Amino acid sequence: MIDLGCGEGSLVYAIKKRFPNLKITGIDISPRRIKSLRNRFPKEKFYIRDVCNTNLKKNSFDVINCS
Repeated sequence: MIDLGCGEGSLVYAIKKRFPNLKITGIDISPRRIKSLRNRFPKEKFYIRDVCNTNLKKNSFDVINCS
């Protein structure tokens, strides 16, 4: 799953609580938010990027959330 514009990580938290084994990738433009999420969820991948230019491989996610 990828969360575009993951912000403070409220969706990441809710998803991990219900599906702890699900791999989540988060994208946000805010370095502060990404740093916080990396500390909170060290096994997940978070990137500081613009959601319009993620540089991630196409068709590599089963679920996409953008909020």
